[in-house]
Amino acid sequence: MNVPWQTSEAVVAVLFFLCGASAFFLFRGGFWTQAALATSVPVLTQVILQLGWGSDSAYPGLTLLLAVPYAVLFFLGTVFVGGPVFLYRQARAKSHLTLGGADGRSASVHH
Repeated sequence: MNVPWQTSEAVVAVLFFLCGASAFFLFRGGFWTQAALATSVPVLTQVILQLGWGSDSAYPGLTLLLAVPYAVLFFLGTVFVGGPVFLYRQARAKSHLTLGGADGRSASVHH
């Protein structure tokens, strides 16, 4: 199969974007805590790869340099996918708290 390099690059970018969004949901805490932890995943992975495996002698440090675009794509995934879901969950949790009447009973409870 002959796929143009632009297409394969775009597919890899989308995969990293979605990996960032999924990493966002693995962590708990506030939005920025989750975003920072999710963004640190590719950085830590690249550092571990560099220390454990090394990089090609023709391109020393390339593994560490790749952490930058990977981290950016992960961050964008957390902001554009994780952010709206995070806000939706918070709004939904608040609406469950405010559904009760003045006596604290739920609106769906009929006595």
